[in-house]
Amino acid sequence: MRKIADQADEQLVDATGYSLTDLGIDPLTFVEWMLVDFDYKLDGAYDNGDGTGTVYADVTLRDSMAFATTFMEDAQAAGDLQSLDEAGAKVLLGELYQAAMDKTTAMTTDYVSLEVVKNGDSWQVDEDSWGDELDYLFGL
Repeated sequence: MRKIADQADEQLVDATGYSLTDLGIDPLTFVEWMLVDFDYKLDGAYDNGDGTGTVYADVTLRDSMAFATTFMEDAQAAGDLQSLDEAGAKVLLGELYQAAMDKTTAMTTDYVSLEVVKNGDSWQVDEDSWGDELDYLFGL
């Protein structure tokens, strides 16, 4: 959750110049919202015979693209943010971000594949594969 929160915070800084914290939103609270009703169903796991494998799953989660669209449309409809001082802009963007969270309840289903590696008697998810799938699932 911390990794997703950090990425969400970084993405907002890139888009607006402000972090979630700057807008009065706890990044972990945002991630918790994203994971409401998260579900998955394994679709297969395959051993490649060389200490690596692949796990496939269908996942259901909040639609991050619908959220982003809602936030951007609401921010554009709010008018010229440039006319506000920095404190006012942060407050307004924070309110719009929270409102977009409250309004966006759409779920989406995606398909993921995770590369795994055998470590002793257990399998572990490859970190690069995990990072790629987080980026894909959460739009980060």
